[in-house]
Amino acid sequence: MNGQQELIRILNDILRRLGKIEGELIGIGKLSERVSKLEVWQSWLKGAWAAVVAGYVYLCRISFGK
Repeated sequence: MNGQQELIRILNDILRRLGKIEGELIGIGKLSERVSKLEVWQSWLKGAWAAVVAGYVYLCRISFGK
C-alpha cells in the first residue's frame, strides 16, 4: 500500500468508529425512556400483587369464617 491508500484506510476506519459511537449515543438517549417504561410496569406489578394478596386474605376470611 502506498501512503495515500493507507491514509484513506485510516480515515475510513475513523469514520466507521465514529458511526458506532453515534449509534451508542442514540441508544443512551433512549435509555431514559426505557427506564421510565420499566418503572411504570414495576408500579403496576406492585399494585397487582397487593390486589392478589388482598383477595387471598378476603377468601381466607370467608373460608374460615373469621
